[in-house]
Amino acid sequence: MKKTFITILVFAVAMLFSSAAYCLHENKPVAHNIQKSSISGKVADKQTGESLAGVLVSIKDSGLNVYTDFDGNFSFDNIEPGTYIIEVKYISYSVDEIPKVTCKAGQETRINIGIKTN
Repeated sequence: MKKTFITILVFAVAMLFSSAAYCLHENKPVAHNIQKSSISGKVADKQTGESLAGVLVSIKDSGLNVYTDFDGNFSFDNIEPGTYIIEVKYISYSVDEIPKVTCKAGQETRINIGIKTN
């Protein structure tokens, strides 16, 4: 009788924890076959061709911002396919916009940006 009671108690506790874990998991529908895009490229001085590190590159009106690395490279990964305006800002350089950068599903769009000093 005591052994049966302990078995039932252990089973009940296991069920309690498994149901609690299931409730904590968000049951969101999984979107299959939706491919994301990426935009990557390089920012350089328009006159000298020298790569620029620390340039702020943004997808305008999206809140997505990255900075270029030491070689002037940047990348936006896992973005929705579509057409975007890329904005580039750097100290002592003119703010530049690249309109109509189009990203297709499952593809990387590569752009090279030359900016000039004020």
